[in-house]
Amino acid sequence: MNILRQRDKTGRSRQRGVAAIEFAAGAILFLLLLIGFSIVGKSFNTKQVLSRAATDGARAISLVDESQSLAQIGTAVHTFVANSMLDSGVAPSTLNLSPGQTLRQAQLNWLKDPNNILVRVTRPDVDCGSPCYRVEVGFNYNKNYVPKFSEPPESPPGGTAPPPNPLKDIGGIKDEFIVESAYVKK
Repeated sequence: MNILRQRDKTGRSRQRGVAAIEFAAGAILFLLLLIGFSIVGKSFNTKQVLSRAATDGARAISLVDESQSLAQIGTAVHTFVANSMLDSGVAPSTLNLSPGQTLRQAQLNWLKDPNNILVRVTRPDVDCGSPCYRVEVGFNYNKNYVPKFSEPPESPPGGTAPPPNPLKDIGGIKDEFIVESAYVKK
C-alpha cells in the first residue's frame, strides 16, 4: 500500500495541499522570470534611446557654427539630445513640479541634469581631413532604475577612507552610466 495515497477517516486523499504548494513554487519562479524580462527589456530600450540620441546629437553638430568653442558646441548638442530624449520615456513621469511648471518642462530640466544624462562632445585623435567630432551620451542607469537599499559609508567611523577606485571614473564618464557614442565629420 502506498503511504502517500493513504486516505483519512473521511475517505479524502492526504494530498489535498500539494497542488497549492506546487502552484506557489511555480508562480514565484514565473514572477522572477517576468521581472527579469522586464529589467532586460527596459535596459535594451534605454540603449536604443541612447543610440538614437547620440546620432541626433551628431546631426545637431552640423547645425552649429564651426567658430564656436567645443564647450559651446557641447551645450548646444546637450540641449538637442535632451529634446530628442524627451518623448522616449526615459525621464520619470513623477517629478516635483514648481508652481506654473508643466511636467514636460520638469522632464526637460531632468534630462539636462548631468547626474542623469551625460553628454560629451570631443574631437577624436584621428585626422579626418575636416573637423570631426565624437558625441557620447550616457544615462545613469544605476541611479534611475536599479534600486539601492542602503549606501555603504564612505569611511568607517573613526577609520581611514578607502583607497580611490581607478575604475570608478574612466575618461569622465562613470561606470554606472550606460554610454552610446556617434561620430560626425563636418
